[in-house]
Amino acid sequence: MSEITQIFISVIVPIATSIISYKMAVKQSVIELEKTKTQYNIELQKVREQSQVELQKSQNELEKIKLESEKEIKKIQTELDKQADLYSKNSETDMTNKFMEQFMTQIFSDPNALIEQLKFMNEISKIGEEKNIKNK
Repeated sequence: MSEITQIFISVIVPIATSIISYKMAVKQSVIELEKTKTQYNIELQKVREQSQVELQKSQNELEKIKLESEKEIKKIQTELDKQADLYSKNSETDMTNKFMEQFMTQIFSDPNALIEQLKFMNEISKIGEEKNIKNK
């Protein structure tokens, strides 16, 4: 029996050692896998947070650009309104100048016609005053 015991011991000890080594390797692999998963999740969370921060920065920048654009549009609109008003005033001034030029040309070309028109306007004024006095 000594031979059988020796064979048995020589076979069982390496098998037991192999099984123990196998179990330890599996356990170590599971531990390493868990570590890797944890690290991956931490890195993933960091990337998510960083992308959220960058997204927020981009949104803030976009909002800033939008506000600046609206401000610039209002400024341009105000300038256009001022130019339109100025153009209108210049137009009125040009028309007044043309009228005065024609009026003065007519006065200097025929002073008697001016005197006649003034007399006529004076008579109309008197008639209007008389009607106002009668109505009171």
